[in-house]
Amino acid sequence: MSDEVQLPNGSERVPTDKPEAVVKPLMTLQAAEENDGNTLLGNRFLCRGGGLLFVGSSGIGKSTAIMQCCICWSAGRECFGIEPAKPLKILMVQSENDEADLCEMRDGVLNGLNLSKEQARHVADNTHIVFEAARTSAELIQGTIEPLLERFKPDLLVLDPALSYIGGNANEQETVGGFLRNLLNPVLQKHSCGVVIVHHTAKPNAGQRFP
Repeated sequence: MSDEVQLPNGSERVPTDKPEAVVKPLMTLQAAEENDGNTLLGNRFLCRGGGLLFVGSSGIGKSTAIMQCCICWSAGRECFGIEPAKPLKILMVQSENDEADLCEMRDGVLNGLNLSKEQARHVADNTHIVFEAARTSAELIQGTIEPLLERFKPDLLVLDPALSYIGGNANEQETVGGFLRNLLNPVLQKHSCGVVIVHHTAKPNAGQRFP
């Protein structure tokens, strides 16, 4: 089954493959097995084809925190109490930090982790950073993400931040739902990949008080 999406700037319409709906009798559904390979993080906290939203105020250090997650999970170590099923292959697509910024984050995290030689090798082999600041929406999925999923075959995709890539008003359900359900979900399922989406809320006003 295929559908069509409109690329930005009046570009041609291109097909987006979507998986067929699956129908099963209720009593034939099978429970997850401990080592079925579908779980990526925690006790089915995040599975292949699923998504996790990493949310926080702008400027509080989400990019550094997600860098720590990527390093730990690619090494096979727990991070913030969340343990990976194995050393994960991770592809981070990001738009807000330049190479020097990411080096500072990487080196700061590595200095505090004391990784073993084997863990350090996993990080070097498993984690790749994509600098993408030009494409959004369907153009992002079809021009950047899907080709890279095909090339690197990661277990986990990280998008940082969501607002750079949705390609519209994040307060509109049609825009957000269209990006997540109609564009991103099909490629996650096709490539058996999970996703962590980093999203920042507005900074609180200087004089704002909380109860």
